[in-house]
Amino acid sequence: MSPDELAKLTSRNVVTIRKRLCQFRTTGHLAAVEGINEHVGYFEEIRCAACGNPNLVPRVGGKIRPSPNFHFLTPKGEREALKYVPRVAAAWADKSRNIVDHDRGITLCHLSFHNGFGTRVGDWRQQRDEVKETATVDGERVNFYADARFTLDGTTFWLEYCLAHPSSKRGETDIMLKVKRYNALITAHKKAHHADPGRVLFVFKEKSHVKPFLDRVSDDYPFLWCMVSDIESVKHHPTGAIWWTPKDFDSRTHGLIPQAE
Repeated sequence: MSPDELAKLTSRNVVTIRKRLCQFRTTGHLAAVEGINEHVGYFEEIRCAACGNPNLVPRVGGKIRPSPNFHFLTPKGEREALKYVPRVAAAWADKSRNIVDHDRGITLCHLSFHNGFGTRVGDWRQQRDEVKETATVDGERVNFYADARFTLDGTTFWLEYCLAHPSSKRGETDIMLKVKRYNALITAHKKAHHADPGRVLFVFKEKSHVKPFLDRVSDDYPFLWCMVSDIESVKHHPTGAIWWTPKDFDSRTHGLIPQAE
């Protein structure tokens, strides 16, 4: 999360936030790493309370500024944080630049759902040991990991943020493998008589990737549990009918909950 966004969330001056982050990094409680892709902001569309102008992301040389530093707790910071809050995000000794932008997208989704639904969003989990799922696929028991899992009005949602084009192995892309595994998981929940077996959100970085994905999955998985959108739509209209499903994407869109449709 960028200093500008932290300032907005905490209603603090951005200069103060930057100084405090710098202090925590100096003392070893925080570390930071910069992503490798261009900046994707969240609060840039919010208008300034003083002048009324949009708080646009500055551009340098015609390009959007690079991704802001991604701050994360070090083991020292985690030990200190546990003195004040019962549960904090897991600490890292180091973090690769290659996954910063993926984590950034998950954070943007979290911000959007929180700002759109407030406390109705519960039990947000995204640490690897907390989002492990197990399903039986083609007679084989397999483990896999969601990018995040949360509840909304009692319904479980799994989140998959799709930053780039999927990789392929033996003719099957990693994202299609995820769809197959989630289908097995949802089917198992239905057989266990879950009133609502849950839904899976696939959020793409580019809107142009949404329809090709739906075209690929609609024949084998024409179901409502698979909900697909793009990050810009999620940022601006988290409570709106911005989700397509393989079952009916050619005729309608959905909201996360019936009241939002």
